[in-house]
Amino acid sequence: MSSIPADSPALAPPGGSDLLFGRDVQQRLRIRRWMLSALVYLGVALARWVGVAFGVVKPEAAAVLTLYDLIGVAAFYGCLRTGYSEGLRDPSMTLSQILFALSSVTVSYALIEATRGAALQLLCLILVFGMFRLSPAQILACGLLACGMLGTTVVVMWQVHPEHFDLRREVLNFALAAVLMPTLAFVAQQVSVLRRRQIKQGRELAQVLEQLQDLATHDALTGLINRRHMLDALTEELKRQGRTGHVFCLAMLDIDHFKRINDGWGHQAGDTVLSGFAADATSTLRKSDQLARWGGEEFLLLMPETRLAEAEIGLGRIRERFNAHDWQGTLTPGERVTVSMGVAEFVPGEPLERTLARADEALYCAKTSGRDRIVCAAPESPTAGQG
Repeated sequence: MSSIPADSPALAPPGGSDLLFGRDVQQRLRIRRWMLSALVYLGVALARWVGVAFGVVKPEAAAVLTLYDLIGVAAFYGCLRTGYSEGLRDPSMTLSQILFALSSVTVSYALIEATRGAALQLLCLILVFGMFRLSPAQILACGLLACGMLGTTVVVMWQVHPEHFDLRREVLNFALAAVLMPTLAFVAQQVSVLRRRQIKQGRELAQVLEQLQDLATHDALTGLINRRHMLDALTEELKRQGRTGHVFCLAMLDIDHFKRINDGWGHQAGDTVLSGFAADATSTLRKSDQLARWGGEEFLLLMPETRLAEAEIGLGRIRERFNAHDWQGTLTPGERVTVSMGVAEFVPGEPLERTLARADEALYCAKTSGRDRIVCAAPESPTAGQG
């Protein structure tokens, strides 16, 4: 009689039920499901005391069983509410709760003659509660354990109180249990197998979807976001700039003489250079910066909340890091690979396409003036470039 655990640090909104359930979302879920089993215990206890009122159940037996159930239910609540169960393999304590329930039914079977016929129903109910959390082996073991506990109780009660024990009737009850319990355990086991298979397939599907999402938004060679995803990022940054007024910079970066690398050392060497540049550049960027492979050997860098002078310093770190890269094993020993960069600061009110064009013009200027350098585009008025 337990719950499905799922560890998560998420907190529920503050409320009047925090004292009873806590604020951890998963803890609250486990305690709510514990309450379902507690209601079952409560219903069974009320049935016993109705039996006392009708004179078919001894008050002493009802009191002992009520106290036994109360202690067990309270102990499980304490473990769940205090967080003690969080350190266990199963934070819901599913197996422990089911074993306790089996013991409660067995003790009830031994002490209260009037409820022996209902014991089989309760044992079946316990297995139904466990089929969604226990492993197939655990479900089967619980079914066999239930039969063993019931059979042992039949033998012991016949030996201790034969005068109050109808052996033929109880043997019949046990025979029914011996048939139904393993069968139900087998069915529960199959349900558990199917459920675990569905969970596994769901996880695999989620992984495939994540991979597809990654392929749709990232460049396979460099691991950087691709042109399409960068366009979405630029659109979002433009909206953010409109809300906050913070400027940003865009930089175009192009590896120098890349065609010569491909022609001289092969496309595999070219791929290595591209991947190396992506790794070097990423290692120097801030968390807020976004670098994309724009096309071929060209990259686009978005630097939010950055002025032109600050962007130039950041680009200088990328350039220094890349220039120091050791290409031994890829290119001729001592061969240097450089990068040219053009950067423009967004001018509020100008079209984003114009900012990109100014960065591209600055990159062209860097290429034509000797490469391996950073050129900053001069700011212009919002009306510049509009015919």
